[in-house]
Amino acid sequence: MNEVESGGGVESTAVSFFAGESEAMPFDPRANPRWIARYIRGVLLRELAAYEACVTERLLRSFGNLSDEVDEMRQRLLDSIEHPYDHDDASKWAESEAETWAMDVWSVHVGICGLLVAGLFHTFEQHASWLCVEGRVVASGYAGAHASLGEFETWLGSIGVAPLDHPQWIRIKDELRLVANVVKHAEGTSANQLRRIQPSLFQLPGASWLGEQKAYRPLFGSGLHLSEAHFQQYAAAVRDFWSWLADRFDTVEYR
Repeated sequence: MNEVESGGGVESTAVSFFAGESEAMPFDPRANPRWIARYIRGVLLRELAAYEACVTERLLRSFGNLSDEVDEMRQRLLDSIEHPYDHDDASKWAESEAETWAMDVWSVHVGICGLLVAGLFHTFEQHASWLCVEGRVVASGYAGAHASLGEFETWLGSIGVAPLDHPQWIRIKDELRLVANVVKHAEGTSANQLRRIQPSLFQLPGASWLGEQKAYRPLFGSGLHLSEAHFQQYAAAVRDFWSWLADRFDTVEYR
């Protein structure tokens, strides 16, 4: 968004983001819901796709194959011993050190997955806030710089769009929001609420018999067990919702 002075106030314009359009176009979403549909497809979904690609193809891929790295590290540790040593004791020491390192790296990996899932929620929240603020400003004179998801839901309802009609809305608004809160704030009210909705997130993969864990250190992969698969599932939910909303704005008429 660019802001240009107009008399005593600020007039909003939107620089075109579509190929073949070279001039800035007046931005009045209350009068042109089709513009919001195009914006969702041309900007919001594009940004979401870029976020997904960077996460899965760049950031998380950098962790590679830990088992190969463990073998390499164990050998480097053995090679670093210069004085005579008992081979069995040295092998056990090198094995223990390498496995501890791998566990720490994997814990960081799980924590990073959590941060990226939290970032996904806040990206959605910021996109929703932007649409809500810009969608109300022309008609009502709303001057706020931020809108909550509750305000976003209310605004959509006022123009005949019910987010609850989409099956992923509750998962985004409630589950994904709670995941983001637990990642940031650890054990507490949000963790208890999330545990009721999705208890499996608090179980160690492959060791459910250990029961649910407390999320005391989620940024180090402790207690809240998020993976790349979880990120992809939540990203798909967000993508489906925005696609659905764009289709609704193709047909909705402002009241």
